[in-house]
Amino acid sequence: MMPFYVKIGYGIAELGIIAVEMIMRLYLLIYYTDTVGLEAKWAGYAVAIAVIWDAITDPLVGILSDRTQSRWGKRRPYIFCGGIFLAISVIAILNPPALDTQAQKFFYLLISYIILNTSMTILSIPHAALGGEITENRDERTELYGWRFLFANLGALLAAVVPNGQIIALTVFITSLLTFATSSKRDLAPPQSTASFLFAIPNTLKNRIFCYLFCSYVVAQIGLAINSTLALYYYNYCLELDESQVQIIIGLFLLVICFSILFWVIVSKKYGKKWPAFIGIFLLGIMTVICYPLFPKKQILPPLFAAVFGGIMVGATALLDSLVADSVDYEVLETGKRREGLYFGIWRMGSKIARAAAIAVCGVWLTYIGFQPNVKQTAIVSRSIAWMFGPGVGSFLLLAAGIFYFVPYRDEDHKAVVEKLHRRE
Repeated sequence: MMPFYVKIGYGIAELGIIAVEMIMRLYLLIYYTDTVGLEAKWAGYAVAIAVIWDAITDPLVGILSDRTQSRWGKRRPYIFCGGIFLAISVIAILNPPALDTQAQKFFYLLISYIILNTSMTILSIPHAALGGEITENRDERTELYGWRFLFANLGALLAAVVPNGQIIALTVFITSLLTFATSSKRDLAPPQSTASFLFAIPNTLKNRIFCYLFCSYVVAQIGLAINSTLALYYYNYCLELDESQVQIIIGLFLLVICFSILFWVIVSKKYGKKWPAFIGIFLLGIMTVICYPLFPKKQILPPLFAAVFGGIMVGATALLDSLVADSVDYEVLETGKRREGLYFGIWRMGSKIARAAAIAVCGVWLTYIGFQPNVKQTAIVSRSIAWMFGPGVGSFLLLAAGIFYFVPYRDEDHKAVVEKLHRRE
């Protein structure tokens, strides 16, 4: 039986990781366009390039951590160092010096965001992989990743309610150290040899379960990245809500996700992981397509109802990381090698590529439709943002649900794989 403090200690690093990721998603683009004064399309290009770099480094760090052997284990050294580097880089990107030209602003954003994303990768990929190695028990693994997802949403809530770079940096530092300390003697899996980077991704995608999961996840992430990038534009410029109202909406959304996680974990124990996750993604897509273009201006109740329903449905995605860890078991049965770092590196790489594409599209889209910062938008601009935020995002979620439907994963089959692995041991 896994001690409770291990579950809490493992998951808590995600609080700092997602606090950084959320403050970057919600505030970075609008901060550099509206405050620093960087033109929207150049801000979008800078962020997209940095995120693409981040995507490339994800599987590299995963491979490196798979091969690492040290007195502190495979993953823990990266968690320790990554937490320190990430805390420093958060302060740097949110406190730019006086910059006069568009070129200076562009390159400062580009370089500082590359450094931040590299630090994030060093921390987050080994941390995600560690969860699959702490336990091989199916239900314990779901609980472990459930706690991780809970802390992720608490981190997102922190970033939404307290968007302060210094507080976020301190949170990253403390939570990464707590995970490092509580996972002592739990990071005992032996190092694994991994194919070279050029062959690592194709070899992993031969795992049919992971391949379908990965494709569905990338498509969904494109939609969700558009959603988070345009959220403040939608609430501020389309619905004309004030800052406190926007914080209430986002805060309620994240709180509902936190409370819904237990529900989805319990449901998964009874009905398996695949179908609850599918239902959550599908219904979220339907709601997004229908609701957001129809909400009236200066009315907070409709988006609050959407926040509650959407939060419940998003809670189902807590099962996805557990499904990734389960997919690794199939390769372990076939090859005898456990390479969670590689799998979660590719998993995160997919989300980064999707996010880079989405951010670049949003930056160009805002320029194309004639968006002007800090002024009341025309009806055409407002409507264009609403339709991208609603049906634009929802169409990606529905496509992701369609792909996810065909994931060749059955709860009974995975139980048989786990039993074979135990007999082999």
